[in-house]
Amino acid sequence: MREKLVQVQDEKDCILLIAELLKKGDFSVKNLLIDLMNTTKDDAVLNLCIRLFCSVCTHEDLENPQNLNFLANVSELGALTFASSAINSLSYEVIPYLLALWEDWEDTDVAVAIRDSLDSYLDYYDVLGEEADLDEVGQYYLDKVQSVDKRLYYYEKGPIFLGDLTKIIFQRLYMAANQKERFALFIQPSLLSVLSGYHFPLEYGQEVSEQDLRKAQEYVDFLAQKEWKKSTKYFYGYNL
Repeated sequence: MREKLVQVQDEKDCILLIAELLKKGDFSVKNLLIDLMNTTKDDAVLNLCIRLFCSVCTHEDLENPQNLNFLANVSELGALTFASSAINSLSYEVIPYLLALWEDWEDTDVAVAIRDSLDSYLDYYDVLGEEADLDEVGQYYLDKVQSVDKRLYYYEKGPIFLGDLTKIIFQRLYMAANQKERFALFIQPSLLSVLSGYHFPLEYGQEVSEQDLRKAQEYVDFLAQKEWKKSTKYFYGYNL
C-alpha cells in the first residue's frame, strides 16, 4: 500500500490511501496528510484531510502552527469542518485555533459550531451563558487552562476514557428504548468508533429494539476485553 502511495497522482486517491495506512497504525504518513491538507485546492479533499487530521493529531502536532497554515485562507465550509471536527482532537491545544477562527467568522454558522466545540472543552455555557462574546470566552480559557494538565487528552469535562463514552451512549439508548424514541446521539458513537476501530452497531435516528440493545451490549463487552488507558488518544485502536 505504501508503494501505491508513492506512485499515486490523484489527490483523492492519495487521501484515501493515507487514511487506510493510518487505520493500520502507520502514523509515519501523517506528514503526508499535513502536507496535502495545506496544499490541496479541492474542498472535498481538504474536508477529509481536516477530519482525519483532527482524529490522529497529537498535542505536538497542534503546537506547531505551520501544520494548520490552511486556516489562514480557509473557506466557510472548511472552517465549519474544522470547527466541528476539533472535538475529535481531544486536545486543549486546539482551542487557540478555534478562538482565532471565531474572530474571522463572527455571525456565521461557523461561529455557532466554534462555540459548541469550545463549550465541549471549557463547559462555559453554564458559567458565562451561550451569548458570551469572544473576549469573555478567551479570558475564561486562559483562566481554566492554568488548572488543566495539557499532556492529557480530554473529552467534555474530564480525561477521555472509552468506558465513559459507553456509559453516555447506554444512558441514551435505554432512554430511547423505554420512551419509544429514536436514538439521538451522533458524536459519542462516532468518536467511540474512531477511537476503537470498531463501528458502533446502531445508527443515529433509528428506533431502538431489544435486539438493538443486545447488539450494543455485545459491542461494549467486546471492547471491554481490550485494555484502554484513561486520558490516552487512540485511532482505530492504536495508541497515538
